[in-house]
Amino acid sequence: MSGPCPRTGRSLPGSAACGPPRHRVCPGGTSPTPDSSGSRSVSSAFAELAIPLISPEFNIPLVRSFDLQLAGRVENYSDVGSVAKPKIAAAWSVFDGLTVRGSWSGGFKAPNLELVNSPGSIRRSAATDWIRCEAQVRSKNPQYANVTRYADCSNISYATESYRGGNSELKPEESESTSLGFIFRPLFIPEKLGDFSFSADWWQIEQENVIGILGQDNGLVLDAFYRITQGQCH
Repeated sequence: MSGPCPRTGRSLPGSAACGPPRHRVCPGGTSPTPDSSGSRSVSSAFAELAIPLISPEFNIPLVRSFDLQLAGRVENYSDVGSVAKPKIAAAWSVFDGLTVRGSWSGGFKAPNLELVNSPGSIRRSAATDWIRCEAQVRSKNPQYANVTRYADCSNISYATESYRGGNSELKPEESESTSLGFIFRPLFIPEKLGDFSFSADWWQIEQENVIGILGQDNGLVLDAFYRITQGQCH
């Protein structure tokens, strides 16, 4: 089924400056995904240095050994630019059977070719009209007496059409990770009972410039929030 898609929109009092939200309402059809293509050239380099600073031969109390690792990685992408990230890690053997370890490193992930080169696609689905939902929640009309919260708006939905496509301006995602932990091997347990080891690690990962799709439902919720609370389009 094909044909023109009429537009509909509604607004709450106080949001006129922003204008009513617009939804493309289509009676039917499909959501085709067009072909996309792309290419890139990648050059990279990696270096690692392992430094045994202290060994058991030194006979230092509570420092059986101490090893340090330094590493770095750099990559250049012809379409999204260059990224360089370091890594530092250390392992401290307190005594035979207990090792404390930790690391800090930077990471990155280049957007795939489809995210950069996709010509765009249209998706059709049903979505909740949160502007009308808000109006009914506020309404004193007895007709909407059973609509007292957003969870009651599941039936206020319409067929919508959204557009999504690639972005040639995307840059690699970046991250920083930190970890700290230990490994304990209870050497006092007889060998005939088996070789046991216990470990625990804490880590933290912080990401920047994360690439993803907000999604139609999340986009409509965010748009409604800005219209209702700040009178702004989003």
